[in-house]
Amino acid sequence: MKIGLAFTTYDKFRSYVFDSNNMAVKLVSPRLLAYRKVWWSPDGEHLAYISGGDADGNVSKNAAGPQQLIVCNWKTGKEQIVLEDRIGLKLGLEWKDAQTFLYSDIGEDASLNSNLKEEKKASPPVLRPNIYVYSLATRKSQILVKDGQKPSISPNKQWIAFYGSEDPKEPFALNQDWWLRPGGAALSLANELGGERKPLSVMSGLYPFIMWSHDSRFLVSLSQVKGSPHASAQIKKWNIDTGEQRLISTITANDFEEVPRKPTYPQIYPLGISKDNKKLFVMKQEFRGKTGSWLNEISYLQSLDLATGGIQEISVSETPFGLDWLDLSDDIPD
Repeated sequence: MKIGLAFTTYDKFRSYVFDSNNMAVKLVSPRLLAYRKVWWSPDGEHLAYISGGDADGNVSKNAAGPQQLIVCNWKTGKEQIVLEDRIGLKLGLEWKDAQTFLYSDIGEDASLNSNLKEEKKASPPVLRPNIYVYSLATRKSQILVKDGQKPSISPNKQWIAFYGSEDPKEPFALNQDWWLRPGGAALSLANELGGERKPLSVMSGLYPFIMWSHDSRFLVSLSQVKGSPHASAQIKKWNIDTGEQRLISTITANDFEEVPRKPTYPQIYPLGISKDNKKLFVMKQEFRGKTGSWLNEISYLQSLDLATGGIQEISVSETPFGLDWLDLSDDIPD
């Protein structure tokens, strides 16, 4: 088992790998990470990550500098630079197999400081997000889906779920915070080659979490429709063949009212679908007051029946700092 960790050292983020076979920690690259996130290839040989920013992991609107999307063989340290000289690189990335992955990119001229929706300059034109496929073998990218972003590949590798315009000929308005809010983009499907495009529903608010069933027959979405201090999230089930959606359940979470959390940090997360496709595992967090200067956080691990919408509480953590069960996503029980 190999575990990829990105953690801070004196406020500078780098990617490390812990190999439990020899109990050794290896620095993947001296490059600083723009985000504390890495994407493992299915064979465990490569890591994809975004480097750059303002050289200490800060990617605020005023501090972000040129960024790069990089793929690295963590054993040899050999890198491939997929994208470089980007400003405010925001993208979805997902491995298709050990040698190829999908990513979305809006282009090097898209600045965090410009309101794209209000851009009226005739030249240069406002760039649109597209979904690309990158090959480690050829070191080349090609467009797979035009006017789309945040790809998610079905387990059988035959479908891609993504967000984009209902009709690419009539693009949705691209807001300044397009990577956080769909702003009229539709949850859509396309086949593995980018064809047979089928919009399911136009989305609003923050982007929902999207998860595929293990048999690739349906999607489950979790959308936080109301924020702190009295948050709620809707769970929907989407039929891939018919495109029909069904509201399964609504989960609520309450915070200590004097300290609501920021709206960009959802407090209700999906962890995974059971292997029999009958249950969705969810983690939610609540602030329940203070101990001195510390907020008391309670974390709940729950399962949701995807047929009836019934919710079962599995475990509760009432430690002063709460407990994060996100690491269960790769090891969900049946």
